[in-house]
Amino acid sequence: MADLESEKSAGQPSAAEQQPEDSTVPEDGRGGIHLSCKAFRGQEPHALQEWLAEAGMPNVRVRKKKPWHYAFVTLEDETKLKEQELFFKKAKVQVNARQAAKGAGKKRPAEEDPNGPSKKLKAEEKIPVLKELRERIKGSKKSFDGDALEKSAPLMKWDYKTQLQMKHGYVKTAVRSITKLAQKRCEKLGRAPPSWCSKEWSLASGAPQGCCCPLDPPIGAPEGTLRGWRNKCEFTIGRDPRGEVEVGFILKILPDGAQVIGSIQEVPLVPAPMQRLCAMVSSLVAKSSFPIYDRREGQRKGVWRTLLARVNPSNEMLVMFQTTSLSEEDRANFVEPLLPELEKLGVTSVFLQFNDEVTDAARPTALVTQVHGKPRLEMPMLGLKLEVGPLSFFNPNTTTCRFLMETALAFLNLKKTEILLDIFCGIGTIGLCAAHCCEKVIGVDVVEENIEDARRNAEQNAISNTEFLAGKAEELVPKILGDMDPSKEEIKGSGCSSCIASSPNGWTENTVPHAGQPGDDLCA
Repeated sequence: MADLESEKSAGQPSAAEQQPEDSTVPEDGRGGIHLSCKAFRGQEPHALQEWLAEAGMPNVRVRKKKPWHYAFVTLEDETKLKEQELFFKKAKVQVNARQAAKGAGKKRPAEEDPNGPSKKLKAEEKIPVLKELRERIKGSKKSFDGDALEKSAPLMKWDYKTQLQMKHGYVKTAVRSITKLAQKRCEKLGRAPPSWCSKEWSLASGAPQGCCCPLDPPIGAPEGTLRGWRNKCEFTIGRDPRGEVEVGFILKILPDGAQVIGSIQEVPLVPAPMQRLCAMVSSLVAKSSFPIYDRREGQRKGVWRTLLARVNPSNEMLVMFQTTSLSEEDRANFVEPLLPELEKLGVTSVFLQFNDEVTDAARPTALVTQVHGKPRLEMPMLGLKLEVGPLSFFNPNTTTCRFLMETALAFLNLKKTEILLDIFCGIGTIGLCAAHCCEKVIGVDVVEENIEDARRNAEQNAISNTEFLAGKAEELVPKILGDMDPSKEEIKGSGCSSCIASSPNGWTENTVPHAGQPGDDLCA
């Protein structure tokens, strides 16, 4: 519970932060003008400064936070402001001169001023705790009544800065949990916990209370990359609430197992080439002689199931259609009408995956076959050319992935005599980017295709100081460390010079340092 409370304080402003930094009334009487207007909500201070300048009041100082429907204004001649009838975006502005109170010049609680910022934000202005938001979403899967945007990117209702604050609070709570788990594990084993679990260590290192390491602020994405940022999406082929064919995101699953699909045409995280792809496939499916897979209990028959798409910065696409099993003749008839339309959209690789299971989550052994084009899609990263297949792991955000790679390498500060152990390496992105900084990179991943891609990418980029091994990390890592040259163990005492463990889903929002995009998935 302490974690949750701490996250609440990290996710929303404190009482002091909710007030202007100088909420006192100056003793000279100036600066006490309070403006309120419903259209102010969501506006930055500079927008109000420009509006006032157009109204003949230049050089105005505005104190305001984005969620506020009010602002505090300082200007030389207050009469201009008090005598005019003001409108902002066609909404009337209320002007209230705050009078200097006894003890002017001292901080005073916001509740003493009925027009000032409230001690507690209104319900619609609160910054929610991400952990609680996830639980609410999880509990409303069957009763969800929104659109595909709200379903796939529930954070989009908040501005980008707020989204990053929410994620930072979530990371902070995750780090506190790691610290507590380490302490409990040591207690269970009868060992003294490591020094970084102590409050003294947190204080000395500058870490947040209860955290085992300092946390940098989130690394935001550039303004120009806030739309269409996903380089990989998976869409379900089904029917929308009206019963029409749709290729998009699942809105909800009905009691009988049927899925309701929402359009992604207005979802900003989906790139334009994929939006065009979904529209085209929807049209083809509606005309197709092959039926959509019926997911209802007692039915569970049909062909069309899902569509996976990857796109690179050159707008080349790799697509994979998931269907139930098809004979050789049916495969040809299925693919024939698709290829001409796909080529028009820049699709360079086409695959089929056959899945006869009840769920669309295919087994690792499900057959995947290439039916057209190139076997891989090329993705650039820090000067390297990395190739990915339909099932390869590659960070879904090319821009923030680059930031993460650069920041991770800066933190590692590798030397030419050191070895980097890359656990859950995927297609080798981190290790290959770091290879020029160290003696050797050893990558480990349980997915065989990822390891094949990593080896191929090393060869394609002429990187010879790498070794990629397929298997479970818990089995391979002890063996790697045990076989390592003892002289390497002396460097940092861990069996290798540096170790980096991205999550099994790759670098996500739950990493430090952290990068995020607007409205991205809660567990990307």
